[in-house]
Amino acid sequence: DPPVATSAETRYYALTYVSAYGEEGPPSGPKGPYTVYPGDEVDISSIPTGPASGTYNVATKRLYRTNTGSDSTEYQMVASLPLATTTHTDALENSQLGVILPSITWDPPPSSLRGLRVHPSGFLVGYSGKTVYCSELYLPHAWPYSYPVNTEAIVGIEIFGNSILVMT
Repeated sequence: DPPVATSAETRYYALTYVSAYGEEGPPSGPKGPYTVYPGDEVDISSIPTGPASGTYNVATKRLYRTNTGSDSTEYQMVASLPLATTTHTDALENSQLGVILPSITWDPPPSSLRGLRVHPSGFLVGYSGKTVYCSELYLPHAWPYSYPVNTEAIVGIEIFGNSILVMT
């Protein structure tokens, strides 16, 4: 019998932490590359047990891996792991992967955030220095949006209807 043609897949892994309230943080940097042939298992080691510092009320962590489709590559969930877990064997086929990583662009709010307001559309808005920051809709822990203001430093912010007034 002639040999069966197999093609290798290159994978990267990322980790997120999840609070007791279900708030998922931004992903770690990519771990890899791992070259994987069909049917291979990947042993992932040195998985951190939790954030190095801070009080984040972290309850669990999620492991994601890249999955390449016909148009793009996305991180998809491999497993939800207890915090104490430092190794995991990934034996999943691409079709068995879970949800796409929702927090790829999320950051925590800057520690210098001031003037926090609730917008009627369901997001939080605040400022720091010359930048306005907005959270994701209904996700007060996720702050992917920032808008530099090309003037003096911001001194206040207010909501009027659906508008945001930025005072400099």
